[in-house]
Amino acid sequence: MSEDAEKAQKVSKEVVSMREHEQFLLATYKDYLKVLEVFSKTKPEKLLKGKALEDDKRFKALEHYRQLRELAYLSFCRLLRTHPHFNFRINLLEAIMPRLSTKDLVIRSECTLTVFELLKREDNTLLEFKF
Repeated sequence: MSEDAEKAQKVSKEVVSMREHEQFLLATYKDYLKVLEVFSKTKPEKLLKGKALEDDKRFKALEHYRQLRELAYLSFCRLLRTHPHFNFRINLLEAIMPRLSTKDLVIRSECTLTVFELLKREDNTLLEFKF
């Protein structure tokens, strides 16, 4: 085998390794977003409707579900602000845009801040979101 062929084969192995790593990263990122999506769509009152829980346990459960929902939206926003050109950015934007008018002050504030930050960027990040 010639020296050039060996280098080509070595580069190919490196390229294959890099592609596998990138595919794994994207698959993991996608799975993470799916988990966040489940938590973001959680409606605590509906989850506990009809379940016999003591008032204290019910209050704690509702509070935990609300915190998970809030954390999901905070994560969506932070991911979008820190990596606006990364894959699934459209999905992130579609998740946060309807929350600009939610009654939840924390979620609404974070989503609004995210959109404002994207609009203020000089590189026109938000304008590059193509559907």
